[in-house]
Amino acid sequence: MDKARDYRLTGIRGTMLAAVSPWCVALLSIFGLALALPTLAGDDPSFDCDMATTPIEKEICGSPSLAVLDRQLAEQYTALRTETQSKALRNAIVADQRAWLQDRNACSADTERGTLEACLDDTYRQRRVQLVVHRSVFVGPPLPQPFRMKCQETASSQVEMRACLQQALGDVDRTLSIADQAATVEMKKLDDVTSADITAQEAFLTSRQAFDTYRGSACRAVAASYGGGSGAGIAALWCQRQLAWERANRVAVDFLFRPNHWSENLETVAAPIRACLKAADGKGPDPRITDITDTEDGGQLIRMAAGNAWRGECSTTPGNRVIEIVTEEGAAPWPDPPLAVFYPEGSGIGPKRQKWPPDDMCSQYRWVTTGKGELSGWVELSLCR
Repeated sequence: MDKARDYRLTGIRGTMLAAVSPWCVALLSIFGLALALPTLAGDDPSFDCDMATTPIEKEICGSPSLAVLDRQLAEQYTALRTETQSKALRNAIVADQRAWLQDRNACSADTERGTLEACLDDTYRQRRVQLVVHRSVFVGPPLPQPFRMKCQETASSQVEMRACLQQALGDVDRTLSIADQAATVEMKKLDDVTSADITAQEAFLTSRQAFDTYRGSACRAVAASYGGGSGAGIAALWCQRQLAWERANRVAVDFLFRPNHWSENLETVAAPIRACLKAADGKGPDPRITDITDTEDGGQLIRMAAGNAWRGECSTTPGNRVIEIVTEEGAAPWPDPPLAVFYPEGSGIGPKRQKWPPDDMCSQYRWVTTGKGELSGWVELSLCR
């Protein structure tokens, strides 16, 4: 099979795959992107511009900014698909991408947003936000609530805030819809091999109906608590988004095999983190944890970085004793695209030192302290990887 075929869903040629049978879609292995992704130049989109034929293809190829957006979105989408654990969820994500491609292609007939380039730019940027919401629910790291969109920070009127929250609610509802579709399929698969008076699929669909009823009633009550004031509508939108976010996360955990992220178990891995940071002292300034993986023997494999050049792996025993630190020869210099980064207190990096990351939608910071105060610092959660 052509392993690049599914990747083309991220580019212009994706519309050609709408009628391709699911078995033709090659699945990439987790962290095996290099096996299937083409090498992309810095200003190239995710598809071959020599084969561009439609106005949209030519517009993207002729605009460096659109080409970058296309490539970045392609990387986001591919990473999201390959890191999800549920086949039904992967299929739902593919269907969602196909639906978005149809929306994007409608730009050729859209005159309300000005030029074709402006329409495509807006469509791509909105889709990147949608993929961040998808990933933060289906892959992690888990967040108690959806990130604040840029427009929430810059809205200067209630009209602007309402429009911003409507867009944000649409993104979360879209993620919830994908989760529900995939979970329904997973429950049907379970029903096919079991028997019960009430089927798993039936029970799940009943729970979804109950959620819709609850959300409607709860958010109407929130709006009513404003006494009919001008903020009632905004409060209702906020309520709807928050409840949809919680529901989507619950479905992902209970039915779609969302993998645990190490930040959820910081108490457990605090001692290994501390030991590895101490062992990495001297290899460069500000040693950082970039990833943690549990090993079969109960220990951890902890990836680290220090300064702007050194990266390595630290192996620990189940008793949190460091076995060895191995330098990753030939590894690209920091920064790399980590799942999460830990900045120890006093490291001189992170929000506590007022060195905030670039203002983008991809980074969330969380201050953490273990129960015994043995480890404290900032955890940067990267949503876009």
